[in-house]
Amino acid sequence: MPGALERIVRSGLAYQAAAFLSAGLGIFTFAAYTSAIDESTLGVADLILAWLIFLAIIARLGFGEALLRHWFTAGDRERPQLQRSIQGTVAATSLLAAVVVIALAEPIATLLPSVKDPWLIRIAGAGLFLYCNLDMAQTLLRARDDRRTYLVATVSNVLLTIGLSLLLVIVLDQGVRGYLIGNYAASGVVLAVLWLREVPVFARRVEAIQAFVHPESSLVVSHAKASGDARRADNAADDTRRTAGSSDADADAIDGEPVSPASPNAPDPAAALAEGIDPGSAVESEEQRRAASRGDRRALLRFGLPTIPTDAAIFGFNLFDRTLLAALAAPVVIGSGQPSALGVFSFASKIASGVILMARAFQLAFPPLAYSITDPKQASAIYASALRGYAVVLGATVAGVALCAPWTVEVLVHFPEGAPNPRPEVIEILPMLAAAWAMWGVIPVMTTIAGRLGAPKLAIPASLIGLAVNIIALLILVPPYGAHGAAAALVIAYVVLIASLSLFTHKYFPVAYDWPRIGAALALCIGTALLAGPVADAPDLGWTPAAIRIAMFATLIVLLWRLALEDAERAEMRGIGRRIARLGR
Repeated sequence: MPGALERIVRSGLAYQAAAFLSAGLGIFTFAAYTSAIDESTLGVADLILAWLIFLAIIARLGFGEALLRHWFTAGDRERPQLQRSIQGTVAATSLLAAVVVIALAEPIATLLPSVKDPWLIRIAGAGLFLYCNLDMAQTLLRARDDRRTYLVATVSNVLLTIGLSLLLVIVLDQGVRGYLIGNYAASGVVLAVLWLREVPVFARRVEAIQAFVHPESSLVVSHAKASGDARRADNAADDTRRTAGSSDADADAIDGEPVSPASPNAPDPAAALAEGIDPGSAVESEEQRRAASRGDRRALLRFGLPTIPTDAAIFGFNLFDRTLLAALAAPVVIGSGQPSALGVFSFASKIASGVILMARAFQLAFPPLAYSITDPKQASAIYASALRGYAVVLGATVAGVALCAPWTVEVLVHFPEGAPNPRPEVIEILPMLAAAWAMWGVIPVMTTIAGRLGAPKLAIPASLIGLAVNIIALLILVPPYGAHGAAAALVIAYVVLIASLSLFTHKYFPVAYDWPRIGAALALCIGTALLAGPVADAPDLGWTPAAIRIAMFATLIVLLWRLALEDAERAEMRGIGRRIARLGR
C-alpha cells in the first residue's frame, strides 16, 4: 500500500487541479480587477461572498457530509433514491433561502455597513441557489470518484468565471455588480450541464447504480444501469468486490493497493475505531445508518444537521473577521493616506489563497484515506504521520509566503491613482493570514474521527469555543489595530479551535501525535518568517535581500528534512519526487 503522504498528494492534486489553474490565472486577473475596482469596493464584494457561503452551509442542511458518509454504505438499488432525496431536498431549501434573500434585499443592505446597493444582495440571493446546488453536484462526483467529469466541470467553471468577470468588469465597466454576476453566471451554466446528466436518475429510469471500488481509496465509482439491468448490476457489484484488488490495480498505474469496500453486511469501520470505547448515544446506530443509506430524509437530517453548527462556526471565523472589521475599524479619513482596513484584509486574504489551495487539497484527500483504515493502531499512526507531514509542507509554504511577500504584493496589488497605498500593511499581515489558513487545513484530522463514528456532534463544542474566542479577540484587537488585529484574532482562534478539537476527540480515539517533530517544524517555520524583515528588509525590492531570503528558505528546507521527518517519510518523498520527474520526461 502506498504511504499516507503519497496517497494524500495524489488525491489532493486530482480534486484541486482546477483551483490551482484558477490561482495561476488569478495572478493576471487579480491585477485587472484591482485596477478597475478600488480596495474598499472589492472588500464589499468579498464580504457578500462570505455571507453567501455562510448561508449555504445552513441551506444545504449538512447533506453534503451525509452523502459522502452514506453513499459508501448504500446498496446498488439504494443509491438512486439516496441521490434523489439529497439533491432534491437541497434544491428546495436553497430555492426557498434565495427567494427570502432577494425579497429582503433592501433591509439586508442596510444591516451591512459597507453595502449600499440592494442589487448586490439580490445578485447574491440568486448566487446562493446556484452555489448550494453546484456544490452538491460536485460532491456527488466525488462520491462516484468521477474524476474526469469533476475536472472538466471545475475547469470549465474557472474559465467561464474569468471570461465573464473580465468582460463585465473591464470591458462593460459594471464594477462590483459585474464581479459578482461573473462568478454566479458561470456556476449556473456548469450546474445546468451537470443536472442534465442526472435526468435519468430523477426520471426514475435508473433503478440501480453499480459501485466499483476505486483502488486508491474507499470511494466508489458509480455507473448508472437502466432498470432492466438492475439484477445484473447487483451481481456485477459482487464480482467486482471479489476481484477489485487485481485487475483494477493493474489497469491504473498511478493508484495504490485497493481498500476493501464498504457494503451493507460489512463491519462498520466506526466500530473498529471505537474499540474499547463507548461514545454513547451520539454514535449513529446501524438502523439509522441503513435508513439514511436508503435516502430516508429524517435519518439524513439526523446525521447532517449536527454538522451545521461545526461548519458554520468554523466558517464564521472568516465571516466575522470581515463583518466586525468593517464595523469596528477606525473610519478612513479622506486625505489621511490611510487605506481601508477591510480592503487591506481583503488584498492579503486573496494573496494568501495559495495556502488555502494546498490546505483544501489536504481536506479533500484526507477523509477518504482516514475512512478506509479500520485497524485502530494503523489509523492512529496514519493520523500522526499525516499531521506531521502537513506541518512540514504547509509550514514551509507559510514561511515562503512571508519571505516573498514584498515582491508578491508589489506585483499583485494595484490601486487607483491618488488612492492610499495599501501595500505596506498588506505585507505585514500576509504571513499571519497564511498561517491561519494553514491551521484551517488541519481541522479534518480531528473531525473525521467524529465522522467515522457517525457522531458529528462531538465536534460542536470545540467549534463554538473557537468561534467565541475569535469574536472576543476581534472586539479587543480590531479597534486599536485594524486589519492587523483581525489577522491576529484569526490566528488565536484557530490555535484554540485545534487544541479544543484534539481535547474533545482524544478520549474517543487517542492519537500519539509526534509533538517534538511537529514542534520543531513549527518553530523553524515561524522563526524564518519572523526573521525575514530584520535580516533582509526589502523596501526597494533589491537583489541582495532577495538572495538572502532565498538562502533562508533553502536552509529551512534542509532543516525540516533532517529534523521534522522520519526516515520512512523521507524515503516516501523521494519516491514521489522520482515519479513526478518521470511524468515530466
